Amino acid sequence: MTSMTRPQFILIDKPFGISTYDIIRILKPFYPGQKIGHAGTLDPFATGLVLVGIGSMTKKLTGLLKLDKSYTALIGFGTETDTLDRLGAIEYESKVVPSLKALTDTISGMNGELTLQVPKYSAIKHRGKPLYKYARENKSVEIPRKVMKIHDSFVHSYSHGMLKISYKVSSGTYMRSLARELGRRMGTYATILELRRTEIGDYKVDDAILIEDFVGEGEVAKQS
Repeated sequence: MTSMTRPQFILIDKPFGISTYDIIRILKPFYPGQKIGHAGTLDPFATGLVLVGIGSMTKKLTGLLKLDKSYTALIGFGTETDTLDRLGAIEYESKVVPSLKALTDTISGMNGELTLQVPKYSAIKHRGKPLYKYARENKSVEIPRKVMKIHDSFVHSYSHGMLKISYKVSSGTYMRSLARELGRRMGTYATILELRRTEIGDYKVDDAILIEDFVGEGEVAKQS
């Protein structure tokens, strides 16, 4: 792909295993001398929509950060990891498996505003230092709570303790925190096994470019 110079937004479908910053690093050579940034990070284990701004469009990214977001998640019940996703070490286990009826009732009851603890493996800062750095150093600090909002939720399927669910949430909502809260309300534990961001405001992942198609599979493999 040739270098481009005009300001623009690019919708990227991020694959599993690379960071949002890796996306920026991959794209930079195609836009020499131009600013490049994104409107919201995705954890390495997550896939889906990343909005990238090029040139003067980077000035609009701050506004896009405030947009609602939609996700589809696969949540497994019975374990909770330190990172609250499948890449972490198991901290808690339970043999309790929720019934579908109890689960759907609880999910409906969680719609609206919730004040939840953020994941200890997150970029939220404590005294100027990201929480994940304290966690990696095995240092205990007070983990803050923040208001998160679920606008809508939809259960796709549930079988053998595995829930596939879609959420539309406010900006700043941690899906890992929602999964933990759902597990605790069901009297068990929960961990996100798969997470895909499908929408940011009116932008949809269906309209996004696979980063592999943009730069080639070899370049993406270098980052993972």
